[in-house]
Order: sequence, then C-alpha cells, then structure tokens
Amino acid sequence: MKETAYITQNATAHSLVIMDELGRGTSHEDGVGIAWAVCEHLLSRKCFTLFTTHYHQLAQLESMYPCVKNLHLEVATKGSNLTPMYNIEEGRSQHQKGYGIALAELSGLPQ
Repeated sequence: MKETAYITQNATAHSLVIMDELGRGTSHEDGVGIAWAVCEHLLSRKCFTLFTTHYHQLAQLESMYPCVKNLHLEVATKGSNLTPMYNIEEGRSQHQKGYGIALAELSGLPQ
C-alpha cells in the first residue's frame, strides 16, 4: 500500500505507471474498491497507466472513460485444458470465472 500511496501522490501527466494486481491480500470487496479508486485517481492525473487485475468489474471503466482501453491475454481452452496463447487481444476477457484452478493444475500443484 505504501508504494500505491507514493504513486497516487506523485503521478503526473508525464508519468508511466505500471500497477500489477492492486488489492491482493484484501477481501474481494475491499480489493475491488481500492483498485477502482486508484484507477479513477490515476485517470484524473492523466498519466499513462498499465493496470493488470483479476477484478472483472474494472472492465466497466472502459465504458465510463473514453481514454480507457481493455486488453487481455488470449487463452485457448479445450475441455479442462488451458493453453496460454501469448497474444494480447482487445476487449475484456470472455472467461469471467478465471483460470485459478486450471493454472494450478498446469503448474503442477498437487490436487
């Protein structure tokens, strides 16, 4: 949170901000709220921001702010198999459930 506070206090229109998974370690509701508030604050600062998140709710910001662009990493699914395609696609992901369990299996975590 200290890094996030520093970024929000110091970001300008000349800044490049990269935020990864803001809100992790909090409850889902707190995480979404924090991430949403930080996004809107950075939008008000007009800095170029790359923001990665698993909070699907943040995709709604694209319809509210013309400068927001949703992108996602393409993943191919066949049954329970998951294959990362390593392509960046426009728009929000069509897979709203997420891939946590499939990625755990792919990574070799025990069942």
